[in-house]
Order: sequence, then structure tokens, then C-alpha cells
Amino acid sequence: MARKKRNSTRRRRKKNGGLNKANILKITILAVFFPSIILLFLSQRNSVGNIDPVTFCDSGESSPVISILIDVSDKIEIVKRTNIINDLTAYVKTIPKNARTDIYFVTGIEDTLPSPVFSKCNPGEPDSYDGLTRNEVILRRRFDEEFLGQLKNTFTSELVGKPAKQSPIIESIRSVAAQSFTGNFDRNRSQLLVVSDMLQNSKIYSHYKAELDFDAFNNSPQWANAFARLTGVEVRLLYIKRGGQSVKFQNEEHLGWWDQYFFANKAEITKIDIY
Repeated sequence: MARKKRNSTRRRRKKNGGLNKANILKITILAVFFPSIILLFLSQRNSVGNIDPVTFCDSGESSPVISILIDVSDKIEIVKRTNIINDLTAYVKTIPKNARTDIYFVTGIEDTLPSPVFSKCNPGEPDSYDGLTRNEVILRRRFDEEFLGQLKNTFTSELVGKPAKQSPIIESIRSVAAQSFTGNFDRNRSQLLVVSDMLQNSKIYSHYKAELDFDAFNNSPQWANAFARLTGVEVRLLYIKRGGQSVKFQNEEHLGWWDQYFFANKAEITKIDIY
């Protein structure tokens, strides 16, 4: 009877030893793969969890805003229009990943201010993502079709121009500032691009009727309707030269007037392209 008891004890020890080895193997596997699983989860969460599936904007990130204001209150000659579309398309390809692009149009319709017809963040090209979050087909479609493609289509379809009685450029800039340059964004890397002949013509001010005296305008009651919150924003002008009667109004003094306007609104013109 004693021998049988010793054999039974030996079998239990052997069985328990086998279970311990299995548990050790499981723990070893978890120790090796669990950190990778957590890393993948966090990576996916950080790259997708806060990103709006429609605008591609990350709600948890302070990113630059690029606002493009296009004046279509007068017709744009076809060669100039083609050059502007090409230059704008090349420009948006350089916009940083996660930066938001807003597009507005100045139509000249009385008492109507622009709201964005396009507002999306640059999702980035596939090579700007790491290997854990990269799905090249999806990322390529987002960038080429849903971001860059839609931007170019907006430029091509809308940048034609139609003569209007007014050209409320100042009012439109104020509207852009109130809608785009507010809230959580990286002000120091944000830009405003204005595509226009910059010939302001509305009730508050007209370059056709008034002297190009910015100080007088700045000290007038109308300045209250011209002030825009543009602190720290870089401004780039795509300046469309006009023919006919407009020639005498478009000169260095005219550009200087706008330089003073943006300076008074704590912004700076950093580049002027003439078309």
C-alpha cells in the first residue's frame, strides 16, 4: 500500500510540473507580444481616434490654418485664371500635414459675406505615416482625391468671376478672420492668401472714390467695420492686374495702402505675386 501511495504522489508532482511549464509559456508569450499590442492600439488611437472622418482634422491638436480668399466679383481673364489655379494647386501641396485649409469667395452680392465652401485638414501623404498606422491605399485616396482633388476642383469650377456692383474685400477679410482664425489653432504658422485685384469698393470704403489715405480711413468711424483679428497671421497677395479704368488705381501706392491695413490689424504681407 505504501508503494502505491508513493507512485500516486510522484504522478501528481509530474502533473503539477507540466501545468507550471504551460503557465510559464503563456506568461512568456504575453510578455513578448503584449507591449507590441498596446503600442499598436495607442498608435491607432492617436492617429485615428481624434480625427474627424470627413474633415481629417484632429480635434486634440493645435494646427495651422490656411485661409484662401478668392475675389470673383469681377471676371478673371482665362490665362491669368489658369496661372492662378496652377500656382494655388502647387501651393496647397506644400501645406503641412494636419493644417486646415479654408476656401472663401468674394462674390460682391450685397449684404452677403462669404462662408467657407471648403474646409479640410491635410491628411498627409502615405509616406508621412509610420508603419503601424499605414494603409497606403486609404491614405493615398484621402490625400489625392478627398483633399487635393477636391481643392483643385473647387478652384477650377469657381475661379471664373462675374462682374458685380460691389467688391467688399475688407468685409470679406473680416469674415474670414472671424470664422477661420479663432479657437484652438497655431496662429504663428497660419496664413491668409487673397486672390484679388484688391480694389475695395463698398459702402464703408472705395478705392475708386476716396484718396489713398489710410490714416484718414483708420481714424474714421468706418474703421469699426474694417478691423479684423489677424494677429500673427502671414498674408500673401495674388494680385490681379486689371485693364481699362482700373489701371490708374493699381500702383505701388495702392499696395502700400493694403500693407498699412494689414499692419494695423497686426498681420504682415510676406509675399506678393502679380498676375
